[in-house]
Amino acid sequence: MEYSLIVSFVKMLFALAVVLGLMIASAYLLKRIISHTPAGIDNGNAINILMTRYLGPKHSIMMIEVLGQMLVVGVSSGQMTLLTQITDPALIERMYNLQKSQSLGMPSAQAMQEYPLRIKNWVEKVRNRWGR
Repeated sequence: MEYSLIVSFVKMLFALAVVLGLMIASAYLLKRIISHTPAGIDNGNAINILMTRYLGPKHSIMMIEVLGQMLVVGVSSGQMTLLTQITDPALIERMYNLQKSQSLGMPSAQAMQEYPLRIKNWVEKVRNRWGR
């Protein structure tokens, strides 16, 4: 009887260790994902990533706005290369309109930053309503 009790206790401790390990690993991964600043967010609004097109593993083309100038940059694993600078006002307006039409239905990076504050305000309203 005593032997089966010890075996059950060891099995329970092993299962607890597995569950705690999974919880710690998922918290670590979630923290790493959340801590990264999403693309397109710049508190000073000096640099905005307007569009990104992935060409293959570790290769992409980005359209960025730096202090009002529209740049097209090639990005690879080891370097960034300026491909062109767009100066035509009509083309710039067309790019902004294309970006707006593609972002409809998807939250912007700025809206994603505001979600924690919105959730916090909602929780406070619920607490106040229930008197806690």
